[in-house]
Amino acid sequence: MIKSSIRHPITNVTLFADESANGIIIAKAVFGLKEKCAGIAVKESRNSLLIEYGRMLKEFLDGRLHSLNIIPINLSWGTPFQIAVIEACRSIPWGSVVSYGDLSVMAGYPRASRAAAGVMRHNRFPLIVPCHRVIGAGLTTGGFMGATHGAPIRLKLKLLANEGVSIR
Repeated sequence: MIKSSIRHPITNVTLFADESANGIIIAKAVFGLKEKCAGIAVKESRNSLLIEYGRMLKEFLDGRLHSLNIIPINLSWGTPFQIAVIEACRSIPWGSVVSYGDLSVMAGYPRASRAAAGVMRHNRFPLIVPCHRVIGAGLTTGGFMGATHGAPIRLKLKLLANEGVSIR
Protein backbone atom coordinates (compact mmCIF):
# COMPACT_ATOMS: atom_id res chain seq x y z
CA MET A 1 0.00 0.00 0.00
CA ILE A 2 1.13 3.55 -0.76
CA LYS A 3 -0.13 6.95 0.35
CA SER A 4 -0.16 10.61 -0.55
CA SER A 5 -0.97 13.44 1.86
CA ILE A 6 -2.75 16.53 0.60
CA ARG A 7 -2.58 19.78 2.57
CA HIS A 8 -5.28 22.36 1.95
CA PRO A 9 -6.74 25.26 3.98
CA ILE A 10 -10.24 23.71 3.92
CA THR A 11 -9.10 20.27 5.03
CA ASN A 12 -6.14 17.92 4.76
CA VAL A 13 -6.68 14.53 3.11
CA THR A 14 -4.63 11.34 2.97
CA LEU A 15 -5.09 8.97 0.04
CA PHE A 16 -4.19 5.31 0.52
CA ALA A 17 -3.82 3.25 -2.64
CA ASP A 18 -2.99 -0.25 -3.78
CA GLU A 19 -0.52 -0.76 -6.62
CA SER A 20 -0.84 -3.42 -9.28
CA ALA A 21 0.42 -4.10 -12.78
CA ASN A 22 -2.64 -2.19 -14.04
CA GLY A 23 -1.82 0.98 -12.07
CA ILE A 24 -3.16 2.18 -8.76
CA ILE A 25 -6.60 2.22 -7.19
CA ILE A 26 -7.64 4.21 -4.16
CA ALA A 27 -8.31 1.90 -1.22
CA LYS A 28 -9.27 4.66 1.22
CA ALA A 29 -9.30 8.42 1.60
CA VAL A 30 -9.38 10.01 5.05
CA PHE A 31 -9.56 13.55 6.34
CA GLY A 32 -6.34 14.61 8.04
CA LEU A 33 -2.70 13.72 7.60
CA LYS A 34 -2.50 10.06 8.54
CA GLU A 35 0.46 7.71 8.84
CA LYS A 36 -1.47 4.44 9.14
CA CYS A 37 -4.20 2.60 7.29
CA ALA A 38 -5.90 -0.24 9.17
CA GLY A 39 -3.18 0.04 11.82
CA ILE A 40 -0.33 -0.42 9.32
CA ALA A 41 2.22 2.35 8.83
CA VAL A 42 2.39 3.51 5.22
CA LYS A 43 5.13 5.70 3.78
CA GLU A 44 4.53 8.66 1.49
CA SER A 45 4.78 7.64 -2.18
CA ARG A 46 6.25 9.42 -5.19
CA ASN A 47 3.98 7.49 -7.57
CA SER A 48 3.17 9.99 -10.31
CA LEU A 49 -0.44 8.85 -10.69
CA LEU A 50 -1.12 9.08 -6.96
CA ILE A 51 0.49 12.54 -6.93
CA GLU A 52 -1.80 13.49 -9.83
CA TYR A 53 -4.85 12.35 -7.85
CA GLY A 54 -3.65 14.52 -4.97
CA ARG A 55 -3.31 17.48 -7.32
CA MET A 56 -6.87 16.86 -8.51
CA LEU A 57 -8.11 16.85 -4.92
CA LYS A 58 -6.43 20.21 -4.31
CA GLU A 59 -8.06 21.63 -7.46
CA PHE A 60 -11.40 20.25 -6.26
CA LEU A 61 -10.98 21.96 -2.89
CA ASP A 62 -9.91 25.15 -4.70
CA GLY A 63 -13.17 25.01 -6.69
CA ARG A 64 -11.34 24.63 -10.02
CA LEU A 65 -12.26 20.96 -10.59
CA HIS A 66 -15.88 19.92 -10.13
CA SER A 67 -15.69 16.13 -10.32
CA LEU A 68 -13.30 13.48 -9.08
CA ASN A 69 -15.02 10.64 -10.92
CA ILE A 70 -11.86 9.89 -12.91
CA ILE A 71 -10.14 8.72 -9.72
CA PRO A 72 -10.57 4.93 -9.49
CA ILE A 73 -11.78 3.54 -6.17
CA ASN A 74 -11.72 -0.02 -4.91
CA LEU A 75 -15.27 -1.21 -4.38
CA SER A 76 -14.46 -4.92 -4.17
CA TRP A 77 -15.59 -4.94 -0.52
CA GLY A 78 -19.08 -3.59 -1.31
CA THR A 79 -22.43 -5.28 -1.69
CA PRO A 80 -24.48 -4.49 -4.81
CA PHE A 81 -26.53 -2.04 -2.70
CA GLN A 82 -23.45 -0.25 -1.31
CA ILE A 83 -21.91 0.02 -4.77
CA ALA A 84 -25.17 1.39 -6.23
CA VAL A 85 -25.35 4.05 -3.48
CA ILE A 86 -21.70 5.04 -3.93
CA GLU A 87 -22.08 5.28 -7.71
CA ALA A 88 -25.28 7.31 -7.30
CA CYS A 89 -23.49 9.68 -4.93
CA ARG A 90 -20.64 10.12 -7.41
CA SER A 91 -23.23 11.33 -9.94
CA ILE A 92 -24.41 14.27 -7.79
CA PRO A 93 -23.19 17.38 -9.63
CA TRP A 94 -20.97 20.07 -8.11
CA GLY A 95 -23.04 22.69 -6.32
CA SER A 96 -26.03 20.36 -5.88
CA VAL A 97 -27.42 18.49 -2.91
CA VAL A 98 -29.81 15.58 -2.58
CA SER A 99 -31.55 14.09 0.44
CA TYR A 100 -30.80 10.61 1.71
CA GLY A 101 -34.21 9.60 0.31
CA ASP A 102 -33.30 11.05 -3.09
CA LEU A 103 -30.01 9.17 -3.01
CA SER A 104 -31.73 5.87 -2.33
CA VAL A 105 -34.05 6.50 -5.30
CA MET A 106 -31.06 7.40 -7.51
CA ALA A 107 -29.42 4.11 -6.46
CA GLY A 108 -32.53 2.15 -7.42
CA TYR A 109 -33.65 1.40 -3.87
CA PRO A 110 -36.47 3.90 -3.22
CA ARG A 111 -37.38 2.60 0.24
CA ALA A 112 -33.86 2.40 1.63
CA SER A 113 -33.03 5.96 2.68
CA ARG A 114 -31.77 4.93 6.13
CA ALA A 115 -29.57 2.24 4.61
CA ALA A 116 -28.25 4.74 2.04
CA ALA A 117 -27.44 7.09 4.95
CA GLY A 118 -25.51 4.22 6.54
CA VAL A 119 -23.42 3.77 3.41
CA MET A 120 -22.63 7.49 3.42
CA ARG A 121 -21.81 7.42 7.15
CA HIS A 122 -19.13 4.83 6.42
CA ASN A 123 -17.90 6.37 3.15
CA ARG A 124 -14.31 5.21 2.62
CA PHE A 125 -13.68 7.87 -0.03
CA PRO A 126 -14.77 11.33 1.18
CA LEU A 127 -14.59 14.00 -1.53
CA ILE A 128 -14.01 11.35 -4.21
CA VAL A 129 -17.47 10.08 -3.29
CA PRO A 130 -18.98 13.46 -2.39
CA CYS A 131 -21.12 12.42 0.58
CA HIS A 132 -21.07 16.03 1.79
CA ARG A 133 -23.64 16.67 -0.98
CA VAL A 134 -26.16 14.36 0.72
CA ILE A 135 -28.29 16.19 3.27
CA GLY A 136 -31.27 15.66 5.50
CA ALA A 137 -34.84 16.28 4.44
CA GLY A 138 -35.86 19.93 4.61
CA LEU A 139 -32.39 21.21 3.70
CA THR A 140 -30.83 20.27 7.04
CA THR A 141 -27.24 19.12 7.27
CA GLY A 142 -28.05 15.57 8.25
CA GLY A 143 -24.87 13.86 9.43
CA PHE A 144 -21.27 13.75 8.28
CA MET A 145 -18.62 11.17 9.08
CA GLY A 146 -20.97 9.62 11.63
CA ALA A 147 -21.57 12.89 13.51
CA THR A 148 -24.57 15.20 13.72
CA HIS A 149 -22.77 18.19 15.25
CA GLY A 150 -19.33 19.61 15.94
CA ALA A 151 -16.26 19.71 13.70
CA PRO A 152 -17.54 17.19 11.10
CA ILE A 153 -20.67 19.25 10.46
CA ARG A 154 -18.63 22.46 10.26
CA LEU A 155 -16.44 20.75 7.64
CA LYS A 156 -19.52 19.60 5.69
CA LEU A 157 -20.84 23.16 5.69
CA LYS A 158 -17.43 24.47 4.52
CA LEU A 159 -17.34 21.96 1.68
CA LEU A 160 -20.87 22.87 0.61
CA ALA A 161 -20.14 26.61 0.87
CA ASN A 162 -17.09 26.02 -1.31
CA GLU A 163 -19.54 24.75 -3.94
CA GLY A 164 -21.90 27.71 -3.45
CA VAL A 165 -24.46 25.73 -1.44
CA SER A 166 -25.94 27.17 1.74
CA ILE A 167 -28.01 25.04 4.11
CA ARG A 168 -28.91 25.29 7.77
